[in-house]
Amino acid sequence: MNTLAVTPHSLASRSRVGLLLTTLALLLAVPTVQPSPAHAGAFDVYSCTQPNGDPAPIDGWTPFSNNANMVAENECAQGGWLAAGMLGWKEVPVAAESGWTFLPPAGTRIRQATLHYEYNNSDWQDTGTATAFESLEAPYRGSRPFKTCVHAEACCCSGPFEGRVSTHNLITVPEQDLEPEQVQGGGSGPPAGITMVSGCENPSGGGNYCDGATIKYAAVALLSMATITLEDATSPKVTVVGGTLTTGTELGGTQTLAVTGTDSGSGIYQAILEIDGKEAQATTVDNNGSHCEDVGQTTDGRPAFLYVVPCALEVNDQYVSFNFATVPDGPHTLTVLVTDAAGNATTVLDRAVVVGRGACNGTCGDQAKLTARSSKLLKPITRVYVRSGLRLSGTLDSPTGSPVGGARLELLQRASYTGAPVRVVTTTTTNAAGQWTFAVPRGPSRVISVAWRSHALDAGYAARLEYRERVFANIALSAPRRVRVGQPFDFRGRLVGGYIPPERGTIQMEIFFNGRWRTIETLRTNHRGRFAYGYTFSTGAGSPYLFRAVIQYTRAYPFLASTSRPVRVRVRQ
Repeated sequence: MNTLAVTPHSLASRSRVGLLLTTLALLLAVPTVQPSPAHAGAFDVYSCTQPNGDPAPIDGWTPFSNNANMVAENECAQGGWLAAGMLGWKEVPVAAESGWTFLPPAGTRIRQATLHYEYNNSDWQDTGTATAFESLEAPYRGSRPFKTCVHAEACCCSGPFEGRVSTHNLITVPEQDLEPEQVQGGGSGPPAGITMVSGCENPSGGGNYCDGATIKYAAVALLSMATITLEDATSPKVTVVGGTLTTGTELGGTQTLAVTGTDSGSGIYQAILEIDGKEAQATTVDNNGSHCEDVGQTTDGRPAFLYVVPCALEVNDQYVSFNFATVPDGPHTLTVLVTDAAGNATTVLDRAVVVGRGACNGTCGDQAKLTARSSKLLKPITRVYVRSGLRLSGTLDSPTGSPVGGARLELLQRASYTGAPVRVVTTTTTNAAGQWTFAVPRGPSRVISVAWRSHALDAGYAARLEYRERVFANIALSAPRRVRVGQPFDFRGRLVGGYIPPERGTIQMEIFFNGRWRTIETLRTNHRGRFAYGYTFSTGAGSPYLFRAVIQYTRAYPFLASTSRPVRVRVRQ
């Protein structure tokens, strides 16, 4: 298309009273607009011209024409217009038209739109009641126009020309015209579109034709810029398939995450890293051949793109990277969300991590070695409960043999029952000679560890010594020293050292009779490890008897099988 022979500002301004009254009547006749879902995201698309004046593609717009003398042309790349025009010097029949239609892609709808629109109507040689027209229509092509100029109503042009993009030629599409039409039987039609059209019509019906003008265009509709807000109500479906962020516990530098996913609307756009609930970084998952790049320039806070499906609808094993150099050292809650271009988000990762390693612990090297002063204690040892307390000591030395002073060591303990946690018992600090000492309190059968972290925030230990101790259960038992025949009395006892399992400890009461120990009752302790047993002698006066309590080994109780000291009971008549 060549430069227009007649530009909008070269025409005399005509009265628009008829047009305004018609438009007002149409606005009053439409139904109330229903609000969009509150959770739906949205993004802007620029067509023909960007707000900064740079050209924009016309993605989403499709031309149409039903007559050789009706043309739909695109000069946006050259700083021009989308044009729908009736060529001059030609006879154009009624019902001939050309234009451009914008339709939202699948999975989206138009939330709002603004258009910069001009029109010229120079056909003064219409025949009969035929007339040239230019219109903007929604929600569908052929719908009632929300903006129109008809020659028969003495409408000429859009008014004084103030440039391709100005407040004068700015038109906001009425919200009610973006609602899809109701269909018979209930429901609604497909999502609304926007159509710019020009042509020849006969409002009275019948024949006649529009016979052109002395310029290139007898009638023309011009679109210089459109900002269309598309709404997308669905979030992307994304899963994590790999990357260091899924397994690393001490994070630093650049970390990666691999994702696979699909989206049904605007496409998979960004991976957002949140640290403790606050956004720290965002990166584009796949720039989709540079289409998935926010060109900005909006005043509504939404991202803006030049394409209606700006981002890839599917990604497979796509890696994204985050730099943790600016994240403060220490424990954090890490969350990664993946969004589509409209901002709908899906959480794909949520875990606790430690960033960085923190301060050096005595030395910055990871190769320091713990040495025990008594190597005998490193072999499994067996003791009774009252002697289960240990005194452990040793040194922490660098690989060259020099002592590591000022290092914090931890004393850990894991009791020997199924599912027992590792607990920190106490800590100490090595002296200038690298020496350390721990006084280990009494306890059950257990694994005792002396451990050193190379750095304060390390999740694991760089050096560790393990001591294994097996401890006999300690059962306290008491009873009256003298009882009478026929007089009831109680044995009372308890398990010393704690760690009573939820199902309580099982105690066997035994009596020494005829040269051997015989079980006379099986009991359970209470939750504190205490138990009681009532007994009555029916005979046996003058004889002393020995009783004891016995507990067997189980995986639920972290002590070896043991017996109490025998209790002697003398019977009187």
